[in-house]
Amino acid sequence: MKKILFVEDSNVQRKMMIHLIREAGFTNEILEAADCMLAMEILIANCKDIGIILCDWHLPNMSGLEFIEAIASAAATKDVPVIMVTTECSPEKLAEAKKANPRMVDYIPKPYTIGLLKEKLAPYLTTESPMDQEMIRRLLSGALTESLANTFGVTLSLTTSLQDKEMFPDHEPLVVSTIGFIGELEGNISMCMPEHCACKLVSRMLGTKLVKVDNDVCDGLGEMVNMVIGGVKLKTVQSKLTFEIGVPNAVTGLSLRVISKSTQALQIVQHFLVKEDDIKGTLFLTYQLKKGQTAH
Repeated sequence: MKKILFVEDSNVQRKMMIHLIREAGFTNEILEAADCMLAMEILIANCKDIGIILCDWHLPNMSGLEFIEAIASAAATKDVPVIMVTTECSPEKLAEAKKANPRMVDYIPKPYTIGLLKEKLAPYLTTESPMDQEMIRRLLSGALTESLANTFGVTLSLTTSLQDKEMFPDHEPLVVSTIGFIGELEGNISMCMPEHCACKLVSRMLGTKLVKVDNDVCDGLGEMVNMVIGGVKLKTVQSKLTFEIGVPNAVTGLSLRVISKSTQALQIVQHFLVKEDDIKGTLFLTYQLKKGQTAH
């Protein structure tokens, strides 16, 4: 089982982090260092067994930034992933840390929660035993929610909120765009919405007014699905759930439903609402592990 190296000069912070890691369900051995010199000694002695380094930014004698830069320059330690645990979370500071050590894979902002620790640490501490189905589902569900929000927020400056149930009638004309993916994870992702909502969405994308479904609407919805699954891919790559994305296809009709012929496939369904434009939609992520792999 992989070990955790936690570099933090505050004894209280170390005790609190260890407590929360245990509460998060991790039983991995935790190696502690109050300064970077001790951390370097521990790392060199255990580099093959350490799954992740958690490092504070502000440390005595040598800063956390200098420490991760030093381990990046040594052949024995350069491949050990690092997560910064810090209040220094500006894009400029994170870019500085990434430049210092390309294996700076993530950061944990202070203060942190049990749920955040689970999300950030799981990809690096489960290499000895496969992820179970529930862990995979949580990972994909969280990645899907975050990617949906980022896609609408960054691309269109729109805010999405998840809903408890589907918000359009059974017999309303719908547009569904689907993209398949293959790799360690196999399946497809679909975005389904009423035709008038798809028109409003793509009108916003193109800066024009579309009132009926045409090739532009189908292509536009396909691009949104492509960006969503691209965001999911970025979030899951560290968990070795890698996959390649196919080409989107769109269909229109009444009472459309997304189903899978595979008896092994699982499905995550997320209903969402874009309040600014009253756009309603549903995401379906249907997935299974590559044949020959198992989850426990």
